[in-house]
Amino acid sequence: MGELRMARSLLSQLYSVPINQSWRTLLEGALLEARAGQTDTARRIFKFLLQQAPWYGPVWHEACRFEQRCNHMQEALHVAESGLVQLPRYGPLWFCALRLHECTASKGDLLRATRQL
Repeated sequence: MGELRMARSLLSQLYSVPINQSWRTLLEGALLEARAGQTDTARRIFKFLLQQAPWYGPVWHEACRFEQRCNHMQEALHVAESGLVQLPRYGPLWFCALRLHECTASKGDLLRATRQL
């Protein structure tokens, strides 16, 4: 964390690099900002990645986990469901969405769902 300014400087140099070559590094940058407590900056980076590289499952998964760690369960669920529309075969996102449904569903919803089984 002591070299946060240097890390940001390195990340800013990726401006001209194509997204398919830089998405992993930008994803790490978003996670770095989140660890530094800069949640607004991290959220902007995740939003950029979701718009510019929606075909990469780990981006959706990490954005979902970020919102979950920020206790924004409904937003995390929205990210997971949007990601599943884009990438329906990405398994880790399915598990994340299922966990979030468990967290956000009411007791009545869970009872109705289990009765239908």
